Amino acid sequence: MRKVVLSSILVLSVLAGCSPSTNPNVEKQIHYGENAEASQDYLNKIKIIKSHSEIGSGELTKENIALGGIHIGDSAETVRNLFGEPTSKGVLHSTPFPLWTYEKLNLFIAFYDKGGANPPIDNPKGGVVSIVVNDPSDIKTDRGFGIGSSLKEVMESFQSAYGYEKRKDTDTQYVVISGSSSSGNTFYPTLGVLLKGDKVISIELSNQEEQP
Repeated sequence: MRKVVLSSILVLSVLAGCSPSTNPNVEKQIHYGENAEASQDYLNKIKIIKSHSEIGSGELTKENIALGGIHIGDSAETVRNLFGEPTSKGVLHSTPFPLWTYEKLNLFIAFYDKGGANPPIDNPKGGVVSIVVNDPSDIKTDRGFGIGSSLKEVMESFQSAYGYEKRKDTDTQYVVISGSSSSGNTFYPTLGVLLKGDKVISIELSNQEEQP
């Protein structure tokens, strides 16, 4: 990916940075008891890509997607009202962004900051710039899916997505739903979903380091 997002502690950027297979076809699985053609319709919404630069404009806005009840741009006070005090506070790797960690929820929330000698990690002034949840967790998107959901359940909520080819060595796949705002060739906000097999194991809602 063009920008580093929680790369020191999260698995999403690992897959996004790997070179996907050259096979341009999505691996399709037949679900017994369902009409085969109907069960594969959701896969037709996913455009297979080889690099982040191929991701174009999408349907997401700050207002129409949330993770754990949090939208991009929400304040630290909003986060506190939802989840209380974080387990720990720090700075997001390779950025000046304050980072709050909720260990029991496997939830990581970063706030925008322009940088400085002492980022205000206790009371961040900038809005939420990224939210990540990892397996295991009960945190869900406002579309109703979360950790443990299937790719089909994810795609039922969206018109289109971009996906890297499934890695056969790890049985993982990274799928991105992009936003309608842009800065250069980067579109935001984005919702990145990492799957192992057909189950979601990590979700990231990010403003791609742009100011919310």
